[in-house]
Amino acid sequence: MIRRAGLDGKTKKLVGEIFARIAESEAALHGVAVDKVAFHEVGAWDSIADIVGAAAALAWLSPAGITSTPLVLGSGTIRTAHGLMPVPAPATVAILRGLPVLAEGTGELTTPTGAAILATVVQSFGSPPPMRICAQGFGAGTREQADRPNVLRVLLGETTGQALPESASEVVLVAANIDDMNPQLADPLMVALFAAGCLDVWMTPIQMKKGRPAIEVSALCPIDILPSVEAAFFANSTTIGVRRQVMQRTVLERALAKVGTSYGQVSVKVAGRAGEILGVTPEFEDCRKLALRAKVPVRQVVAEANVAAWALLPKHKRSS
Repeated sequence: MIRRAGLDGKTKKLVGEIFARIAESEAALHGVAVDKVAFHEVGAWDSIADIVGAAAALAWLSPAGITSTPLVLGSGTIRTAHGLMPVPAPATVAILRGLPVLAEGTGELTTPTGAAILATVVQSFGSPPPMRICAQGFGAGTREQADRPNVLRVLLGETTGQALPESASEVVLVAANIDDMNPQLADPLMVALFAAGCLDVWMTPIQMKKGRPAIEVSALCPIDILPSVEAAFFANSTTIGVRRQVMQRTVLERALAKVGTSYGQVSVKVAGRAGEILGVTPEFEDCRKLALRAKVPVRQVVAEANVAAWALLPKHKRSS
């Protein structure tokens, strides 16, 4: 049916890829060859319309990239051609293997058809990158959900700069109180901790027992590099012990853009949430290098870079 349909080449190719993903998953589940797979629910007219419609829309929009939040699976049972099955359906699980999902909600919230479309077209799963939102679209289902609207939302936007890797939501705070170390060793300790992979390092003056002046050295790092960070502490300071605390954090999505000034281009860190740009900050080192080259005060370059960066924000953010 797809081969005979009057679809453009790009749409037909994408439809073929989506159905191929479903066929491969079904073949693996049933232990048969791909050409022996029988499509049941995903071969119904509404599933064909979903897949062809999504492929045609994406072919027409021709986006530079596609992202999605982790897929919500739902719970309970669903009646299929093979009888009553638990949610998520086996085909959905097979199609989404290796992808991030959320086991919440009631009913079947991600079908094999929806799973196949997203698994085929989405390049990354997580929060939207910082971008200027251009449009949004909604698709509503007929079933009423008690805990959430039965709605699929799509955002279309122009990304601002190059998206940076998503930050870990869980980190470890490693700290030590040191009162017997030569202060000259503080900077090499900080350098070693950053070299070990710490996200941030800071030192706080404190006063310990018997009135001794000391410093508290704190380092924030991803959980997987904790051994390297502890090794850096022990090798580069006089401490005989460190404290550890696992911490949860919320971090805005970040992207790196460039803005033009009369002195040259300056990199700008763009921060956003759910696709909306919330703030922009010029990179100071870029401003400093341009100021040295132009023999002008650094703050002069920073001021011009701020004006250019400010223009990246939506108008309502600039006016506020």
